[in-house]
Amino acid sequence: MPYFLGEPLQYLGVEPDNPPNVFLRERAPTVNDDSELYAIGDIWIDSVLNNGYILADRTPTMAVWILLGGSVGAVQSLTGDVGAAVLPVAANINLQGGLIGAISFSNGGAGQMDVAVLVDGVTISIVGNQLVANGSLLSVPSDNGGPGVPLAGSFSILGSTSADFANASGIETHVGATTDQMYLENRRFLSAYVVDNSGVVGLRGEYTTVAAASTAANLAGGGSVYLRPGAYAGGFVWSANTDLIGVSANGNSTQVSITGTVTINAVGEYNASNIDFSIAAAPAINIMNATTVRFTDCNFSAGAGITVLCTAAGANLQFINCTFASVGGARALDIDCTQLLIAGGGSSIGDMILRVNTSMIMQDFFELGQIETVDNAVANCFSSQHSSGILESFNVNSVTSTINSSKSIVTSNAASTFFATGTGTFNYNDLTLPGTAVAIDPALTITSDDWKPYGDTVGVVGVNWYNPLHFAVNATTGQVSLIGGGIALDEINVDSISGTGTNPVVPDGAGAVTFTGAQVAASAFANVININSSLPNQYEAQIQRSSAVIAPNTAVNGVSHYDNTQFTIDADGFVQSLSSGVFLWVDVAAPAALALDTGFFVTAAGAVTLPAGVANGDTVEIVDVIGGGVIVTASGADIIQIQAAPSSAGGTATTTGLGDSVRLKFRLADLTWYSTSTGGNWNLA
Repeated sequence: MPYFLGEPLQYLGVEPDNPPNVFLRERAPTVNDDSELYAIGDIWIDSVLNNGYILADRTPTMAVWILLGGSVGAVQSLTGDVGAAVLPVAANINLQGGLIGAISFSNGGAGQMDVAVLVDGVTISIVGNQLVANGSLLSVPSDNGGPGVPLAGSFSILGSTSADFANASGIETHVGATTDQMYLENRRFLSAYVVDNSGVVGLRGEYTTVAAASTAANLAGGGSVYLRPGAYAGGFVWSANTDLIGVSANGNSTQVSITGTVTINAVGEYNASNIDFSIAAAPAINIMNATTVRFTDCNFSAGAGITVLCTAAGANLQFINCTFASVGGARALDIDCTQLLIAGGGSSIGDMILRVNTSMIMQDFFELGQIETVDNAVANCFSSQHSSGILESFNVNSVTSTINSSKSIVTSNAASTFFATGTGTFNYNDLTLPGTAVAIDPALTITSDDWKPYGDTVGVVGVNWYNPLHFAVNATTGQVSLIGGGIALDEINVDSISGTGTNPVVPDGAGAVTFTGAQVAASAFANVININSSLPNQYEAQIQRSSAVIAPNTAVNGVSHYDNTQFTIDADGFVQSLSSGVFLWVDVAAPAALALDTGFFVTAAGAVTLPAGVANGDTVEIVDVIGGGVIVTASGADIIQIQAAPSSAGGTATTTGLGDSVRLKFRLADLTWYSTSTGGNWNLA
């Protein structure tokens, strides 16, 4: 109900709602306070917040109640730091930020306006009564130089794809899972041990010396050390279980060099590739102790003295596609190890010496100089070229050492005319000797291997080696033939075909023919066994079953099996009847069922039943050995006929005394058992 201020007599207007109604409520009005209860100009008093409102629009669900000036919380004006106060227009004062969003205002909820200020790229917000900033980046320190300072509130972290950096390092930057994260990706990651002594930012490695990187990798349990293109100092000890890998800028040539002696003096694995090792007057490589040392695509040179020296007697030393040079004319290689492999590459100046316990394999190598073996060394040289100038190409300089040379070109112009000299053993085959020295020192123990382009015995192996179980090889002409002569089987003829079989049967794509066995019905074909093809590339041996016939006939021969109650078959397949003569005689006590073609001694009185007759001549014999009372009973409608007296159908014949006997034969036409021999007296019924 409306609440009137004053008495009703104070009403002075001419309109029924003038003066307006005043409503006292405990809340503020809403857009839904639009009922006919209210009229335009009515007053609403919120007794809780002490605010007054006037109704300006009563549109359903869109009622407009305007806060009256002077109420608690009503804004009458805004005064800034500069200028006069700002008065409301239509009860509203707009707060506007800068054109580029330096200051922005947002609705913070009922009775609240939020302000955000952007200063040098840092946003400072006034949210309620809290001052909030998103952080500020003032400077960024770096490992070298700096620090970096933001420009216009921005700081860039650039990786290898940036055009602003001349020496791309392979590092790229990426924003993380949230925008306040950034991570760095090394897209050229190879190893933690990268060496570069150039000092150029973007090209530098973790280490500036090979020794330091090798030591660090060793302490970590081993690893690969990558050397960027450049010249590095030698004179260091190579740490065990580390690999030295030269990195080529163009990917196809050696651009890493180490000058000075590199020493190996600890047990372990060592690998080096794509590196030039050089020294002025001492070994470029000095191997004193090691397990396995492998050099791949490396070059070795010395101004004087030995280029590669190995005194590690137990080492396994390998050179793959490497070159050697000793400018001063000394030995390129002076090796004392367990095994030495030299594959590919070559030597330009100098020669080699292989010492005690060394077993060498040299293949596809161009050697300019002399190979010398001493003590117990064994050198095996295959498919290589040897050019020794005025020296002998091979010097077997110990009676206990050996050089084996095969399929190689050996050029020597030694004054001795020997391309091989010494006191040890020299084995050779298939050598080309274009030099003037083509003889072998007779002081050597010489063996010329028996090499042929064919053979069928171990030790005589050439282009082909034939299995002697399958082939014969003519020792003079080399002609190969099958053992026993003849022609290889390529088809099989059969007796018959069925289904998709073929005649002849030929092998399948793998050279196989399937052969099986099978039984077939009696009289299926004229022979006991028939070879039939029912599928391509297959055939089977068919054996037919035997038949019962009146007269001999080989066309119905076949396989059969025997009743084990009437026959025995020994291990050799010999068949015998279990009966002694025509019949198998047995004792039987009545009552009992009798069997065909059998004699019975009846040992107890009672009924014995004849079997049903099947064919003419079926026979049963009966003898009474008890003294009468044996009752012989016909089966079904069969009749027993003893002399002139027949029994009834299914009737009986009974003995009267000891020794009474009868032989009965069956006639199929009248279903009668006729006696052919009778003894004693028989009573028929």
